[in-house]
Amino acid sequence: MAVVFRPASGSVKIAMYNFAHRELLGLLLDRALQDGLQVRILLDNCADWTQEAVRDFTTTVDKVARKAAEDKRPFDFQVKLVTPAVMKKYKRVRVLDDGKEIIGTMHQKFGVVYHDRNALPTTSFAGSANTSQSSDDVYAENRIFYHNSTETALVWASQFARLWNEYSEPGTNAIASEPAVKLDKRPEVDILFNIEP
Repeated sequence: MAVVFRPASGSVKIAMYNFAHRELLGLLLDRALQDGLQVRILLDNCADWTQEAVRDFTTTVDKVARKAAEDKRPFDFQVKLVTPAVMKKYKRVRVLDDGKEIIGTMHQKFGVVYHDRNALPTTSFAGSANTSQSSDDVYAENRIFYHNSTETALVWASQFARLWNEYSEPGTNAIASEPAVKLDKRPEVDILFNIEP
């Protein structure tokens, strides 16, 4: 998967239920710091078990951001979180017969790659696999890549922008809004989301 993140002038935007793959995080941090790659990561912070991974992730990003600021180096690596408060705001909650409240999670796992930050995206991926070592070498999960398919990448980019702007809260200090994506043409495949407004 690392080959996809090669372009230095581009941008990588990932929505991930669990991002615990330390090697890939290190690669993205390095490319953002050394090459100016813009990185935006949207993580679930609703499930009890994802919260520790999120703390570790954001602490690591903030540490590199502080070092970059001290060294006066550009560093554009932003993290936003889907929290229980956001899910309650959008009524993504179920109350069981016994009164127990179940809060929804952001369970999506996809990404968009802009090989040039000023151009349309051409690569995207999605699947059942979290970005974790166990997804790579323990569990039977999948990740489908769409190369050279701007129409498909734009659908994922549109979903990312909606989640980033509406369904999340800042996880790191520097956060910008995500530009809305205009879909002129639908891809040949249908991509459906279950949390449309």
